[in-house]
Amino acid sequence: MGESSSSSSSSGAPTPVKDPRTIARKYQLELCKRAVEKNTIVYLGTGCGKTHIAVLLMYELGHLIRKPSKQVCVFLAPTVPLVRQQAMVIENSTDFKVRCYHGHSKNLKDHDDWNMEIELSEAQTRHPYAQIMKEFYKTNGMKVPRIFGMTASPIIGKGGSNQLTYTKCINSLESLLHAEVCTVDNLELESIIASPDLEVYSYGPIVHTSSSLIVTCSEKLEKLKVQCMSLLRENLCDFKDQQKKMKFLLGLHDNLLFCLQSVGLCGALQVSDI
Repeated sequence: MGESSSSSSSSGAPTPVKDPRTIARKYQLELCKRAVEKNTIVYLGTGCGKTHIAVLLMYELGHLIRKPSKQVCVFLAPTVPLVRQQAMVIENSTDFKVRCYHGHSKNLKDHDDWNMEIELSEAQTRHPYAQIMKEFYKTNGMKVPRIFGMTASPIIGKGGSNQLTYTKCINSLESLLHAEVCTVDNLELESIIASPDLEVYSYGPIVHTSSSLIVTCSEKLEKLKVQCMSLLRENLCDFKDQQKKMKFLLGLHDNLLFCLQSVGLCGALQVSDI
């Protein structure tokens, strides 16, 4: 079940073995080599070929996951489209038998169902990552899976530009995944990855912010806000729920007012539709 596709085709000609190394760039091969040696999180920008590094790693460790080996390779992706996309890339780049598992796929109810599926495949996908690592990745004397992660942005949320916060987040990520973050020099990527030409256009407040139409709309927005707040007070008994909805309402009002004054009536109408 896990042999490579080097057998003859129906026409009698041998089917060429898929080798992802033939189209790999130098930095991809180097990062793959690191990932073979130890758990690794590859940090590269969008469009730099992170998935192909994962494919290279699967190829290099193929002897561990091909049948009759009982070991499997599990590729996790956060959305259904990504699950399908990554599965297709792996299938097109290697000779492994690949299956997709996600919320819209068939329901595997018990251990026997999963065992049957594993017998038919060599690379699989699902989610979520952090909880899996916290609950099931125990290193106290047990044999644990090898880890390979990919990210275009290891920092989530505010404070990423702060060096101390950045270092703390990287260390936390490495600790959670029991892996080391690796990347390559930007100069090396600049010669390979095409970057778009950027043009920045600045604009100030709309000149007619004091026009009668803008003033009229602003006043109507204020009246609607007052009416909605009054309705919330009358119809919601739960104080916390009331405060939560009022906070949302005030934020919505402020956003619409900002758009009205910054980009004009048409822009504000587009925002209100969204």
